[in-house]
Amino acid sequence: MPADSEPVAPPAPQTHHSQKFGLSREYLASALYVSLVLLAALIVIPQRDLANRVHAAYVMIGTAFGLSLAHWFAFRLASGITDENGHVDKDAAADAAAVITGGLTTGILAALPFLIAGGTHGWRISMFVLAALPAVAGAAIAKLRGWSTVWVLVTGTAVLIGALVVVSIKLLVTPH
Repeated sequence: MPADSEPVAPPAPQTHHSQKFGLSREYLASALYVSLVLLAALIVIPQRDLANRVHAAYVMIGTAFGLSLAHWFAFRLASGITDENGHVDKDAAADAAAVITGGLTTGILAALPFLIAGGTHGWRISMFVLAALPAVAGAAIAKLRGWSTVWVLVTGTAVLIGALVVVSIKLLVTPH
């Protein structure tokens, strides 16, 4: 170490609260990401291909699981690459569980309308649920910030519009 440099303190150990916050963030990020992808998928999949209730539910849950697993895998690789010693964070298993659980929760929420209502009704309800997840997240953020009810509703609506724009862009750049 050069004589004129200051010693660098090691990073503070992660507290239980910060670890819990990190896992909650991974869970929610995965759930929201999967909701946007499933929403886009439901828009392009012909409704006739989802007429079978069990098949439609399988598509929702299977896609959610696959996306979540892919997200966790990419996150794990990125963690190993970005660590100065090439190590994966010791909490990677907990992160994986949060990511996969968040995505599967969304997949189950998207699948239930198909199992219960089936057909076009199931498709519509599933689309509503998937679009509502980001809107509710936006409203919850505004509520946590102490904003008025009007601004909570405006924020939820703005996030819903933002989510629909993201899905629309995805659909515009993807041949279907």
